[in-house]
Amino acid sequence: MSRLRSARPLAATLVTGAVLVCTMLATIAPTPALASSHREAPLISGQPQYDNTDLYAFVSPDHPDTTTLIANWIPFEDPAGGPNFYKFATDARYDVNIDPDGQGGADLTYRWTFKDHVRNPNTFLYNTGPVTSLDDPDLNVRQTYDLSLVRRKDGVLQSTTTLLEDVPVAPSNVGRASMPDYAKLREQAVRSLPGGGKVFAGQADDPFFLDLRVFDLLYGGNLSEVGNDSLRGYNVNTVAIQVPSKLLHASNQPVVGVWTTTSRGSALGGFRQVSRLGMPLVNEVVIPRKDKDKFNASVPWKDAQFLKDVTNPELPKLIQAIYKLPAPAEPRNDLVQVFLTGVPGLNQPPKVRPAEMLRLNTSIKPSASPKRLGVLDGDTAGFPNGRRLADDVVDIALQVVEGELVGKKNDLGDGVNANDVAFGASFPYVALPQSGSDVRGAAGKTATGAALAGGTKPDSGSAAGGGTTQLDADNAASRAPADGWPAPAIAVVVAAVVVAVVVPDDFFEEPQPAAVRASAATRVSVANVFTRLSGGFRLWDENRGRFYFARRRRRGPEGARLAARGTARRWEAAGGAARRGSRQPVLGKISKFHRRRSHLRRWVNPLGRNDPRKLTRAGAAVSLPPLGVPRGTPLVRPARGSEGPSRERAHSGKVRTEPKVLRFPARAP
Repeated sequence: MSRLRSARPLAATLVTGAVLVCTMLATIAPTPALASSHREAPLISGQPQYDNTDLYAFVSPDHPDTTTLIANWIPFEDPAGGPNFYKFATDARYDVNIDPDGQGGADLTYRWTFKDHVRNPNTFLYNTGPVTSLDDPDLNVRQTYDLSLVRRKDGVLQSTTTLLEDVPVAPSNVGRASMPDYAKLREQAVRSLPGGGKVFAGQADDPFFLDLRVFDLLYGGNLSEVGNDSLRGYNVNTVAIQVPSKLLHASNQPVVGVWTTTSRGSALGGFRQVSRLGMPLVNEVVIPRKDKDKFNASVPWKDAQFLKDVTNPELPKLIQAIYKLPAPAEPRNDLVQVFLTGVPGLNQPPKVRPAEMLRLNTSIKPSASPKRLGVLDGDTAGFPNGRRLADDVVDIALQVVEGELVGKKNDLGDGVNANDVAFGASFPYVALPQSGSDVRGAAGKTATGAALAGGTKPDSGSAAGGGTTQLDADNAASRAPADGWPAPAIAVVVAAVVVAVVVPDDFFEEPQPAAVRASAATRVSVANVFTRLSGGFRLWDENRGRFYFARRRRRGPEGARLAARGTARRWEAAGGAARRGSRQPVLGKISKFHRRRSHLRRWVNPLGRNDPRKLTRAGAAVSLPPLGVPRGTPLVRPARGSEGPSRERAHSGKVRTEPKVLRFPARAP
């Protein structure tokens, strides 16, 4: 009882602490900046370990019956950035999602999760000697990963299959003295998949090439800032997978949609999506700043909310204002095909739902002579039919945005036409990472002039002749421990309250289709720390993607009650009722038989005992009315005998054996 009586002042203390923590976080939060193509949104720009930089999907040139998917994370890795070199986050899920039917859902997901291994924590060295193999004892800091395949149907989880476990990651290329034969380490990191295919994870040269000075008022406002590969000399962390194409697409059509997501683990359990990438440059130059973080947390199924940004793009208006090139007429339905639905006759699936993702027609064979402008230059195996490593997506995007597909022929480009390092001829195709021994920014001639007006000229300002101007990014977040906890125990509690109370409930969670919400199971997760401190617990509603913090109220005439923080509307689907004289809703009424906290019993929906919508906690369960069920529906607790022996007894000391009906009010709060 003492803990129950102290719940109210303790809650006030926690809220006060939450306000203080929010104030502190506001002072250390990353300042939103005009992001490059690799730091596309304000929030993710401060979390490079979770920042998905690029996605590639193409039919494998040396194995045309397979499809290769490549995704990169952690932008602007300086090769000499030790002693804490670059690693994947251990509290994240790195997902490559596949839509085989054009309906905007991830029916297949290849998921990488990583673990750290340190042989000698008493040294600051990444490696203690020359590393000649991935299991070399001199490789002091290493990572391994598990690869799993998640299958869904209509958005509902069907199965999760572990394909590989404890696979080594190719390390950061520290330098020639530390890793004299890095190509050998790369080769050892390529592993075979059960059922056919290959997989790789490790460091690679950043394959994206462009001049990032586009953000300086579109190449300096006078075309003087073009022709320099801003990513020359930087590395990224890469995952790549090659699988038989028949495993990806539906049996009746060969077009697949591909996008990647990064979900970060929460201290309270579960994962929240923090990054998303499909088509290149969409979140950089199509989505406005106010929606960039929202886009990163969204799912393609809900992309209709961003349609106006595609049909009324900002970039052509800026080009018109600065360079006096007339913008094409709106609405831009041609951009809808490129970015959302696929091009008819090329890579548009039947009955497609508009959604932003890479769309690849796996029936189109690789080109014997690939052209960097892809489809615009007659090469149907290139972008926007998927994306190959050598596709010049910046020049393609500039020309398409300026009306190439609606009859306004142009030759726009940024003067950077190729990567600074040649790509490989076999899987994983990405170039070896830059070595820490190399000096980045060696002297070279920077191309200048009107390259924007002549971007298709061969070798104009290619990476081999790039200049020294580079964009440095703060990678401090990638060097911090990913799974560290605050030292004081109270900081954990306060941080949890901040996440639960202050951060909007639907900010990180993926919005789900109504059909998915209606069929997904609802679970309850009870946080012991809150139970012990305030006599309460947390409810997780997977259908709505929200946490609810509930605590016991003081006993009343009708027994104990459970009060949940939030609005009464949140509890409408759960049959909640607003407590008289209070703004806080109450989850029904619990009889005096359930006064003690441990007496959270099972309530069975009379519409179906096996209804999947059950709340589970440590062996106990509570069933809520299905979504859409009238609010007057009674919930019946089964007879005690049907549940087997029980240690719980009624207030009178006798065991109940008859069913008890609990009816929620018919009127909404």
